[in-house]
Amino acid sequence: LSRSVPLAILRGGAAYKEIASSLQPRRSFGFRRVELSSSALVAGFTVCNLLNYMDRGMVNGVLPHLGEQLQVSKTSLGLLTGAFMGGYCALSPVFAVLSETHPPFLLMGLGLFLWQISAFVAAWAPTFRWLVCARLLSGVGE
Repeated sequence: LSRSVPLAILRGGAAYKEIASSLQPRRSFGFRRVELSSSALVAGFTVCNLLNYMDRGMVNGVLPHLGEQLQVSKTSLGLLTGAFMGGYCALSPVFAVLSETHPPFLLMGLGLFLWQISAFVAAWAPTFRWLVCARLLSGVGE
């Protein structure tokens, strides 16, 4: 801004807000802005978190039955329990870098979408390999 702009404009008021907003870089990703109340946002995240922890702990609760049903070794069952953390650890740095250039709610939506796909694939997994892949994807989605 040049010295010709009056100090009254710089200290507040509609003109100041207009100038300040024009100086802010705007990133548009083609999404419509949706505003939620803080209560709705907390409730939505609480439900997602509850389902997430249920999904994460479900495998450990049924591990002996999975081994019998799918006829796999205990080593393979260990791979199944660790697959979640493998996906989580492998792509956490990627999402950290993406969080610098993309809106956080876009990344959260992508994570929820991947997590839903992984839950569906895990529920209908025809083989043990499909189940391991679903658990890897679950870690990525988280």
